[in-house]
Amino acid sequence: MVKASRRRRDWAHIENDNNARRRPAIGRRMPREAFEARIKADPPKPGVFVEGYRIRHVKVDATGKFALRYRGRLYHLGIGRAYKGRRVVLMVAGPQVRVLDEEHRVIRELTIDPTKKYQGQG
Repeated sequence: MVKASRRRRDWAHIENDNNARRRPAIGRRMPREAFEARIKADPPKPGVFVEGYRIRHVKVDATGKFALRYRGRLYHLGIGRAYKGRRVVLMVAGPQVRVLDEEHRVIRELTIDPTKKYQGQG
């Protein structure tokens, strides 16, 4: 019993020492000050996340198609060979997909049909 109370007292001394004594390894700051000075993760920046949409940036392949994963399956969506090699922005809200070009003009809007792996242009 005496050993246990001595250990508690020693532990309390260590805790007080950690919060009261400045450390040379962390720039002569107390541990709490060093922790508070670290860069923390921030929430997403405004404009990057549009409410209700997943934003994806993809490159259109040589045949005018790109791939999109929805509900664990990979779907291929066609927008035409005129866009081959270009980067497009996808706004995905459930099965609804909007395809935008670099200037954020709508190229195509569609609803994914889960029975078809390829969603053609028509």
